[in-house]
Amino acid sequence: METQDAGWKLVEGPVDVSKEHFKLEYEGYANPLGAVAKGRWRTFTVEYRPGAKFPDGATLQAMREIKKDINSCLLNENRFDPWGNAVARANSVTKSKSKVRWYYYPHGET
Repeated sequence: METQDAGWKLVEGPVDVSKEHFKLEYEGYANPLGAVAKGRWRTFTVEYRPGAKFPDGATLQAMREIKKDINSCLLNENRFDPWGNAVARANSVTKSKSKVRWYYYPHGET
């Protein structure tokens, strides 16, 4: 899957969590459902991790919202500095109003 807008592109693939990245969690899920890292040449690598299944299509709805939030944050809201926009979102108190939560790991995970 590739999504592109304003010169930035999302490319689906594995995210190296030992380097700078974001994890995305969804309210009610114990594990992250997505991860995002900087790619090369105006790309972002996006890894979707559906994990545990919830009944009645809840996981599918959660994944739709995760994908919509990634597109909104990285491709639509701040086309000049989408990574900075994502960092701001992770540090923002408004994340408590959203079911999608961004967690920033500037030095990766150990």
